Amino acid sequence: KKWEKEADKFGKQMMKVLYNKEDNLFYDVHIESGKQIKMLTPCSVMPIWAGIKMDEEKKHAMIKDYLLNPTYLFGNIPFPSVAYTEETYLAGKWWRGSTWLSESWIMLDLLLENGYEKDRL
Repeated sequence: KKWEKEADKFGKQMMKVLYNKEDNLFYDVHIESGKQIKMLTPCSVMPIWAGIKMDEEKKHAMIKDYLLNPTYLFGNIPFPSVAYTEETYLAGKWWRGSTWLSESWIMLDLLLENGYEKDRL
């Protein structure tokens, strides 16, 4: 019970600080300025996998609009380390391109856990 309460409190803080209502995504935050760093990566949807409590419609819209969208994260090589549309994306490079096995596994698990079995690879 104690850890569930802590997780709920942490999730609410994540929604307050990391969630961007306009984009319906989670972003990293610059520690000193407190400003969101608007870069689309698989981490932008990872709180869903972690079980954050959020509106179901918004959660599924985030999955469909970004994670399953070939323009952003579901292209020829799904789940690049940064979205195909980011300036920092470098095709064929591991750090800012291609894909990371651990992130891909998490994204596939996220799809499975949220009812997107047929959308998995």
